[in-house]
Amino acid sequence: MDFKQLVQLASIILPIIAFLALAIAFAVILQRAGRLLAATRDVERFRRQVGDLGQRIETSLGEISHRVDSLRRGQLDATAISDDLTASLDAVSRYADEAHQLQPPLDATRIRSGLISELERAARAIAMIEHGCAIQISARAGARELEAQTAIKRGYLNVLHAREAIHRHRLEAAALTPTDQLRRSLSRPPATTAGSSSGPTGGPAAGPTTGPPAGPTAGPIAGPTAGPTAGPTAGPTAGPSPTHADPPLDHRM
Repeated sequence: MDFKQLVQLASIILPIIAFLALAIAFAVILQRAGRLLAATRDVERFRRQVGDLGQRIETSLGEISHRVDSLRRGQLDATAISDDLTASLDAVSRYADEAHQLQPPLDATRIRSGLISELERAARAIAMIEHGCAIQISARAGARELEAQTAIKRGYLNVLHAREAIHRHRLEAAALTPTDQLRRSLSRPPATTAGSSSGPTGGPAAGPTTGPPAGPTAGPIAGPTAGPTAGPTAGPTAGPSPTHADPPLDHRM
């Protein structure tokens, strides 16, 4: 194949390669744009749903809180708010069902879980207030009046705390942005496997630790210590001892 044929072949292959590179880049851009649009749609839907649900929850809990506060101050009788408590308990149960059906975007499931938890807390608080009102209606000013007032007060405070927590979750949902959700989904590190994590830890650490210290420690320390110490010490001490009673063995023969 001569130079002219190579030039003709290159003039055919290079445009194809450039076209494939442009097509791949365009496909990546379309994929990113599609993911951004999907994240935007999910975040906007979740923000709208949480905002609407939170507003209705605030209205219901605000009304019942005002009525219970009037009861605590002695401005209303327990029989006057019994129907309100029943209606509020039913509304909170329906709000909890709606919160369970929410479809949060990525990393926003904690907002939905928080809403559900606080709605369950509000339901328990309203049931406690209802219990205290039932005691007041049945016992009037009897011995259980203190128990009734304690139950109403504790339920009232729990309703206030649930309202504050739900309001915080509304603000968190309103602060969600689709770019944050997309950035978190793209920057998640890959999962590590057991083989890749145990290799650098178990392999190289065992070799240098057990190999080299054994040779220099056993050889030079044991050899010079046993040799020069035993030889000069035992020889001059046993030979010219003046207290030896018997003559040498060769003089007796």
